[in-house]
Amino acid sequence: PQSMIASLSQQLKILLGKAKKTVRRNPDQWLQLILPAFLYFAFNAAGVGRDAPDRAEGEAQAFPTINTSNTTWLEFIARDVYPRGEFQSYGLDWDPLYWDGQGGLSKPRIWWAPSEGELAVHASSVMAVLAAQVATPPLPPSQLRSFATAADLRSAMASEQAWCGVVFEAGPPYWSYRILSNGTYSPDTAEANQAGQETKDGEGEWSKYLDSGIALIQRYVDGAILLSQNASAAKDIVSLKRGKIFDNPNSDTPPWVLQWLVGWTINIGNMFAFNAMLNQVYLETKSDFDRSLRLVGVYSTAYWMHWLVSFLPGIAVRAVLHAGVAFLVKHAVYSDFGLLLIFFLLFQLTLALVALTASRFCNHVSPSSVGLAATFSFSCAYIAVLVQDDVSSGLVALLAWTNPWFASHAGGAILVTWDGYTRHVGLSAGNAWDSGFAQVLLAQCGSVVLWAGCCAYAFHLDWQAGTASGHAPPVPSEGQRVRRANEEEVSTQSGHRRVRGRGMRKVYGSGPEAAVALDGLDLELYEGEVFGLLGLNGAGKSTAISILSGELAPTEGAVSYELQDGAEVPFHQDSDTIRASIGVCLQKDALVDTLSVREHLHFFCNLKGIFGPEAEVEVQEKLQECALEAEADKMAADCSGGNRRKLSLAIALLGDPKVLFLDEPTAGMDPLSRRRVWDTVMAAKVGRAVVLTTHLMEEAEMLSSRIGIVKAGKMVACGSSLFLKHKFGAGYTVSCSGSKRTVDSVVQQHMPGAKASQSASAQGSWELSVPLDKSATLPRLLSGLEATCGDVGLQLTTLEEVFIKIADSNTETDSSFGDKAHDGEVGSVWEDGLPTALAEVIWPPTTPVREASSWQRMLVVAELAHRDFVAYPLSWFFGIVYPLIMIVLAFGIGATVGPDGPVMPDTFAVSASTITQSSGPVSVFGVDRGVAGAGGLVTGEAAAYTDDVEAERGFWLGGVREVGGGFEVEFNVSVPGSVVIMQSLVANVSLASLDPPQSVSTVLEPQEYTEPTLVDVAALLIPLLSATGFLTLSFVLLQAATWATRKCSLLLRLMGVSLAEQYAGQSLQRVVGAFLPCLVVCLISAAAAGSPVIGSGGRWLVWVLLMVSYAAASLALALCALPLFKSETIVQELFPTALNLITILPFLAIWILTSQDDEDAQDTGRTLADILSIIPTIAYQRGMQELLTSDHKFAPVTTSDSFGWEMRVIHSVVLLLVVTAISTVIILHQSSGATSSCPPGWPAGGEEENASKDEERMIRDAESAGGDDPDVVAGRVLAEEGKDKGGIAVVGLSKKFPGNAGKQRKMAVDDLALSAQPAEICAVLGPNGAGKTTTLRTITGDLRPSSGALYLDGTTVALDRGEQGLK
Repeated sequence: PQSMIASLSQQLKILLGKAKKTVRRNPDQWLQLILPAFLYFAFNAAGVGRDAPDRAEGEAQAFPTINTSNTTWLEFIARDVYPRGEFQSYGLDWDPLYWDGQGGLSKPRIWWAPSEGELAVHASSVMAVLAAQVATPPLPPSQLRSFATAADLRSAMASEQAWCGVVFEAGPPYWSYRILSNGTYSPDTAEANQAGQETKDGEGEWSKYLDSGIALIQRYVDGAILLSQNASAAKDIVSLKRGKIFDNPNSDTPPWVLQWLVGWTINIGNMFAFNAMLNQVYLETKSDFDRSLRLVGVYSTAYWMHWLVSFLPGIAVRAVLHAGVAFLVKHAVYSDFGLLLIFFLLFQLTLALVALTASRFCNHVSPSSVGLAATFSFSCAYIAVLVQDDVSSGLVALLAWTNPWFASHAGGAILVTWDGYTRHVGLSAGNAWDSGFAQVLLAQCGSVVLWAGCCAYAFHLDWQAGTASGHAPPVPSEGQRVRRANEEEVSTQSGHRRVRGRGMRKVYGSGPEAAVALDGLDLELYEGEVFGLLGLNGAGKSTAISILSGELAPTEGAVSYELQDGAEVPFHQDSDTIRASIGVCLQKDALVDTLSVREHLHFFCNLKGIFGPEAEVEVQEKLQECALEAEADKMAADCSGGNRRKLSLAIALLGDPKVLFLDEPTAGMDPLSRRRVWDTVMAAKVGRAVVLTTHLMEEAEMLSSRIGIVKAGKMVACGSSLFLKHKFGAGYTVSCSGSKRTVDSVVQQHMPGAKASQSASAQGSWELSVPLDKSATLPRLLSGLEATCGDVGLQLTTLEEVFIKIADSNTETDSSFGDKAHDGEVGSVWEDGLPTALAEVIWPPTTPVREASSWQRMLVVAELAHRDFVAYPLSWFFGIVYPLIMIVLAFGIGATVGPDGPVMPDTFAVSASTITQSSGPVSVFGVDRGVAGAGGLVTGEAAAYTDDVEAERGFWLGGVREVGGGFEVEFNVSVPGSVVIMQSLVANVSLASLDPPQSVSTVLEPQEYTEPTLVDVAALLIPLLSATGFLTLSFVLLQAATWATRKCSLLLRLMGVSLAEQYAGQSLQRVVGAFLPCLVVCLISAAAAGSPVIGSGGRWLVWVLLMVSYAAASLALALCALPLFKSETIVQELFPTALNLITILPFLAIWILTSQDDEDAQDTGRTLADILSIIPTIAYQRGMQELLTSDHKFAPVTTSDSFGWEMRVIHSVVLLLVVTAISTVIILHQSSGATSSCPPGWPAGGEEENASKDEERMIRDAESAGGDDPDVVAGRVLAEEGKDKGGIAVVGLSKKFPGNAGKQRKMAVDDLALSAQPAEICAVLGPNGAGKTTTLRTITGDLRPSSGALYLDGTTVALDRGEQGLK
């Protein structure tokens, strides 16, 4: 059936069918679905047992009255306070005001001064009344402590624990005192929070005046002053009432670190889902499968959309699981599940789009590095947003619009603020906008649109980069096309012209470094012919095919097709029609390993518009044509190299293409398979134009109607094989047998001066070269030889000789080489040894080789590893630059979020007259203007707060009502200090009624303190990020795996470089190129940030020891673990993910446990850390955590502390050194006993494991035929005799591979014997799967044999000793 380009919807459906099969056969699919949500749950599992708080009802809730009679000093006396200089490592459930019982109620907690001087009488009188009459219950004397002076009290509070201190500064009638509170838990008395401004920054601070007990001690002192002056006038405040209602009465926000941790745990878990999606697309790109799709006309939109649609089920499952986990861990309690589901769906969808976009740009870097870099970078950057308290700002919305990692942080912070941790209202449609969650959802929608556009554009650029679609480069005029002298005129009998390329020029790059791949190439292809395109590697053959097939657009020139009606159509004008009419067999097999042969053919059939029964018939025909019937249901990954080439050819033949491009279609095939492909090509050329590139001259001559030879991008010769031989050949070769004297006589008679030479093919045979200009003498010469000699033959110059003469213009011709080689009379070449003249031509004398020292070999390997390491900009960036950025970021963030040192809060003069209101007057209801502290206020009768009242009388601060024997006080919660200001006004109302009137003024003076943090984030981020910076060391495993797979390791071993020396050289490169820069940057960053790791007691030295031992252990353990991975692909896919898991998850669990207040949890965390410290990353992170928190455990830190076991840094260093030693011993053992360039445990691989049934039949036939063959027996005898001679001898060589999936073990080599003496070449032939490669790999030490012996120069080599034997 005739093919056509499938429509966009059809392509999408077809591609989804492919994706469904590959996903179903992916063993990691369930892990990709479950792992992200599981990690989100695991990081927050502590919330599962937390009691759900009562739901706040917003505007419908009536503010409860605070009954002051139920508030006693006991709850404050028993609360914990922290003196200056003390640091607490709080847990996630930290309550800063909970007294842990140390000291109980035995210590005086209320201090006062002065107890000496003029004020002592008034002060002692007031404190006595306070203790006996005001406090409820009465204070025992043990709770009071007096100081002679205020200075003494302040000095004591700097080092001892107390609830508060009262310092009297003036007595009656104008009382004045200060309340000294511990700054650790005091309200924020910053000047901004003293103003009468309604600001969200102050919301929640008012409650701290009550929670800390400052309002209570103020009420005690004010009441005691009143009672001490006139007991009958004393009236207490019986209740406090928040008098202004907000949409959300409980407007507190959780600490920034709790807001950050939600997004962090979401991002960390989904980093693995992101990497999995990115890796799937990347691997298909790496295999060139997307390239084959472009060639059959698949649209870029269909390609990226099929990936996105295939990701949707996983996106939906992960979104549902994440939303459920949010409720399970109490991040959400009262929120709308549907709202959270939308949030997580948009988050997952954006991640998928970012992964698709990134897949176009990570050609030379591990995909896992992209996910790791994005997760860490954006999550750390969000800390700056939270520290600035700007979560709901437009900046965050903009950042959430650009990347999903910010969106998860923004949404998670709002979720726990409005539901799980503080406000307990829950997110719903009603408050989504006020909470800022709606803005995040809108930003996510914008992000989806943005990244969908970026994805479409990136795929479009990649799809169209250089393609001919829609591109019309400059075209030379018709007059410029002139047939060259080395070009044969096309026969008039040639078929219809199908393709014409004119002036094709392709230039890569620009400027001085521009590379010209094609330089004005002209080409015409005709129906019914095979055009052979020959040339050296890099001559431009594949580029020419790419341009002709529309994969690349020429820089200059044009390609046109004549497919029907004789009309010539430029490729860029009708690319879809042309693509439907061509078939391309790429040089590299672009196949999907998890699809079968039959599925591949069905897939491409459908893409070419062939469906249903027609597709089934077409597939079956191509299976038969390409001899793939026996392999039809085998996965592409399980096919031999030859069968994979056959499959690529079968795909190219689908849909009856009018033009067929075959780029080295028989590469890697045995002669039988190659002959079958030749038959297929010869049959396929009927009605088609075929372009064939090959390096096999026999193949080119056999198949090609015309042959073009390309050199440096130019067509230097073109014509039939016969034309090229006549044009460029050296002439004819005449051969005969007979006596030397007779032959010379005939030659001299007909060609005076010519001389016959001994033939290398047979003794007694002679050869004579006849130049083309002497061809007229050939008839007479041949007649004379036939009359006097035997076995007369005539041969024209071979195509290979023509090719060499044209392509290698800088070397001498073969005839000159032959003249040098055959000077003089020589006898049998193989009987008397290699002639000296010939030997000197082939192998000129060289300087004797000196064996390099082990250190020199390691340096050479290190240099090679360095060149490999920095070969690509992206790998260099992620290998060196990004780790340094992570280290700087770690210490920078640590300095920003860590404890800031001593803080001196502002003092607060508790007076209504200090309130300023720029928008108008401040009003207080129920207070006379003449009352002390009420000056400048708008006062009046008591009235409950309403918007109308505030509009009429000005900014409302509070109100006072007299009820019963006391006062009810209302206060404006938007003014943090309003509660203590209103209490002061009430006290002054009572004091003003005395005769004479009195007043009292209060000043709050929080003391200097070291600001604690909810959790020590620096102790998390610095170890985590700095360890990430050192991950480059462990990635030496990827380089080692690549070298092993690509045989670089084997080549080095055969040159005398042992596996251990290779590992040492690679490790040396990592130390110099990656570790030392990281070490220097670590020291500089720590010093600049003032980090504790370089503090007193020699901690810097311990830290350096920790980093050095960590580097050594990481390198050794990574290389030691190489055998655990079965191939380079598995290493690239699994190792980065496994390393990220090890780097992040265990330490995060340790940090969470050791940060708890519960001692059992801390002990569990320390035990877990001790156990896991055998992993180098955990040992380093644990040591860093101990160094960072050492100031809180040792005061001051001494050298004995730093190097002691209690700090446990040396513990980590010792464990790292032990791991290094054990891993090194294992590596040395592997090096001494391994016989494979692939690490022990890797599959031997090779073509031998994949012989087809036909090939196996050939092998059996050969074995049965050769079992009694005398030459085979003679060969065994020669091998036995060769054991004691020079050269090489192999005796009894066998190799048996283990079976896969229950299959029997395969005997690849069975009792093989062969030998090659000096000056001999032993050629080993056989079909694919015969055992050739296994034999060679075993002899060279690349594989461990099952049995057999090898002898080199008469010395036995132990094949099971690997490189030690070969050395």
